Amino acid sequence: MNNKIKLLLVGTVAAIAIIGIVWQYGPCTFPPIPSTPPPVPNAYNYFGKVATGLKRDEAKVKLPATIIPDDYDTYPPALQFAVLRAVAPDLQTMRTGLTFSYGYPQDRANPQVAFYPAYREMARLLRLQGKVDVKQGDWNGAANSYLDCVTIGILVPHGSPAIGGELGSACESIGRKKLWAVIPHLSYSQLQSAKLRLLKIEAQREPYLDGQVEQKYSEQALLQSYFKSKDWAKELAYSGVDYVDGSRRPSDNDLLALKWRLDIEGKRAVYNQFTNYQNAVIDAARQPYDPHARVKDVPPDPVTAFYYPRVG
Repeated sequence: MNNKIKLLLVGTVAAIAIIGIVWQYGPCTFPPIPSTPPPVPNAYNYFGKVATGLKRDEAKVKLPATIIPDDYDTYPPALQFAVLRAVAPDLQTMRTGLTFSYGYPQDRANPQVAFYPAYREMARLLRLQGKVDVKQGDWNGAANSYLDCVTIGILVPHGSPAIGGELGSACESIGRKKLWAVIPHLSYSQLQSAKLRLLKIEAQREPYLDGQVEQKYSEQALLQSYFKSKDWAKELAYSGVDYVDGSRRPSDNDLLALKWRLDIEGKRAVYNQFTNYQNAVIDAARQPYDPHARVKDVPPDPVTAFYYPRVG
């Protein structure tokens, strides 16, 4: 092989290497992520006010050291009344919010605060209100408090990723379980009113598919935010450690190996692998429910291949 051919081969390999490096580590552009403007007025804004108010108002009630703060069912009656008096303005604000549509703000560049813990707390307080109403013989008042719980559960998933649906189910369950016990004590007119309200609430239920679509967009936006960092692979590799079972936490060497693997894969491959997986989940969500259905296979990606064997 003469020198010209050798130089040509070396030059070709070098050029391919340079192009590969630029392709892997150079600036990346991704398609814009769609978003839906939230409704105006938005129940989300009212719930945000409640989230702030609950912390302030519940702190006014001095709890004995033997009381578990969130277990309202164990509170003595006097303390239950004291809690409800303290949070009455917050519950009123919440009920005002329930009269409006809910939409989680989808500002991809500036992620909004998710008041998820406050939603569950609102549901617990409504359950407490229903329990006190029952003690006072106000069965219809109790029914409406439990229906408020169900309403929160139906609204929260709108515009939220998958976690919104999970939290919504929890809030809905808190009210629905207690509602069944109240129904036999309602008058005919009260039952008809509850029925009509339930039908209206059910009409607002968001399809499971919508939550998975939003999950895709939310994660894509999160990946793009990681990619802005010079050491994006390390930040991404360590981002999931807190979600891994502590007894099986990956070692620092494992995490370093994952960082290198992400570096080798590159931003585009990581982004495309996640997108392909979530598209498969979305396609599955479009199908009729089947308890034995499986998400179609997609090429393994470096993150799931790294974590799932350790937590599955």
